[in-house]
Amino acid sequence: MSHYFNIHFEIFEKFTLRGEANMEKADLELIEQLTDKDPELKKFWDEHHELERLVDGFNRRPYLTAAETIERKRLQKLKLAGRDRMEQILAKYRQKEKMP
Repeated sequence: MSHYFNIHFEIFEKFTLRGEANMEKADLELIEQLTDKDPELKKFWDEHHELERLVDGFNRRPYLTAAETIERKRLQKLKLAGRDRMEQILAKYRQKEKMP
């Protein structure tokens, strides 16, 4: 496997699983430390929780209309985009930690 694939697979594994219980403990700790310092990270973290709540509402329903299915998919995409951005922000901080 290429290095590129390994990195993206790790990111996929970490952030496509549902809920923060599945996020790595180190990531959760870093987010907790940084949300007071980084308004952008806090914004995406808060949006993540709100989108999770909305998606869960759709997931609890036994049946969704076509419009509800589309809306759930839209919310899931927004949530994933937010997770991708949070990962980019965390990677920036991790890189700073590695610098001498």
